[in-house]
Amino acid sequence: MTFWQMIFALPGILLAVVAHMVLLTLIPPYVTIRNDRIQYSHGENAFTIKSTSIAWIQVTIFSESLKRLKVLHTRNGKSRILRIGIASKISLEELVKLFPVEPKVLDARAKWTTKQKQQVTLTDDA
Repeated sequence: MTFWQMIFALPGILLAVVAHMVLLTLIPPYVTIRNDRIQYSHGENAFTIKSTSIAWIQVTIFSESLKRLKVLHTRNGKSRILRIGIASKISLEELVKLFPVEPKVLDARAKWTTKQKQQVTLTDDA
């Protein structure tokens, strides 16, 4: 490879990495929940969590538009936690019925609004 080819190759590689990151940012993760499994896919990464490997599921509600799902599961002999956001258009009651394990639902709205108010106060003082 000549010197001039290397000069053009490095920016090309960096441009390809940046383009890939932009695509991953624009395309959100896709999760399918069924009785026997949970399928997760995002970009080139995809895997299936069987219901027998799920230890617990937790849904945390921060506000009406901000909800988070945590799934503790075992994959390849190691415990892993899958954390994903729940879109505001999804009904929480319908979602809870789909889970293969009874989920723990946490209501963090009071803590979240207090934290948001503190952040606003801190930024106003500065």
